[in-house]
Amino acid sequence: MRTIQALGCAAAIAIATGGRADAEQKMGFVRSDEILERYSATKGAVAQLQQEVDGWRQEGAEMEQEVAQLFEEYQSQSAMLSDAAKKQKEEQINRKRVALDEYVQRYFGPEGKAAKRRAELLRPVEAAILESIKIVAERESYAMIFDASAAGVVWADGDLDLTETVISELDSRAEE
Repeated sequence: MRTIQALGCAAAIAIATGGRADAEQKMGFVRSDEILERYSATKGAVAQLQQEVDGWRQEGAEMEQEVAQLFEEYQSQSAMLSDAAKKQKEEQINRKRVALDEYVQRYFGPEGKAAKRRAELLRPVEAAILESIKIVAERESYAMIFDASAAGVVWADGDLDLTETVISELDSRAEE
């Protein structure tokens, strides 16, 4: 939705820098968060992502269980282990913990596989939303459409809300 938010920022900049304010120019807004939530293609992308994330979480849970089991074994056997064997077990547990931490970061960190996959799956959805906004803008002669979901919009007349129109456009394009 960064692209849609960028559209909102561009609108604010155009207004702030004194863009033309002819009485003929029409402006409107959309609520991109609602469009994204209600668009059927979003549901498919989110379901696919959730399935992949569930698999990664399961793998992480198995790794976590392995660390817990090794630690439990270490605690129950530590009285009987030599110092060298204790050290070896501790190192094994630490290696597994480090591997688990790396796994969590690789898959669920800010730049992790889940975030990248989400962006990849939603890219075509966002492109379709932007295309529908553009079609509505051109068809109905809007000079500017901004995103009310992005920061900066404090109030807007509900008559300028094009969210339903854009959703209808998306739905009609999906049927084609």
